[in-house]
This record gives sequence, structure tokens and C-alpha cells, in this order.
Amino acid sequence: MNALSLPTPNPQAKQSSEKLEQIIYNEIKTSGGWLPFSRFMELALYAPRYGYYTGGAHKIGAEGDFRYRTRHQPTVRTSPRPANRLSSAANCGHCL
Repeated sequence: MNALSLPTPNPQAKQSSEKLEQIIYNEIKTSGGWLPFSRFMELALYAPRYGYYTGGAHKIGAEGDFRYRTRHQPTVRTSPRPANRLSSAANCGHCL
């Protein structure tokens, strides 16, 4: 099995990550030792200055987390009928 190899963060990213870790740790500590997953994700993504979306790091492009193709892919047309069948099947009285 191959080990996952992640790039080493630059010093600024490492410092921001450590500050976010401290924010989450303090929240857990002040909340009696546990934190709902929804609150954890809220902090991880949106904590002022340190969250994934609020930290200011570049997200798109070769140096970011997301890369896009330079040309368009074919569009796939779908029909709502299969979804309608699943919806009516879920309301059949046998499903939870």
C-alpha cells in the first residue's frame, strides 16, 4: 500500500493551520470536551482569517486546490423521470 504524500505547506500556511487548530481546540475545551461535526466544519471552513474559505489562500489554478480543463466537456442531458420513480419508491411505505 502506498503512503499518501502531501506537499509541505509554506511557513505562512503552517502558521495559519496551527492557529486554526488552536481555535478548534479552544472551542472543544469550552464546550465541555466535544463539538458537533457541523460546528467543527463551520470553524474549519469559515473561521475568520484562518478557515479554508476565509484564510485568503489561492484556491483555483495550478498552485491552488482546484484545476479546471481549458476546453468544454460535452453536456449530458438527463430526464427527471428516473428521479421521480425513486421518489415515489421511497414513499412506498416499506422504506425508512
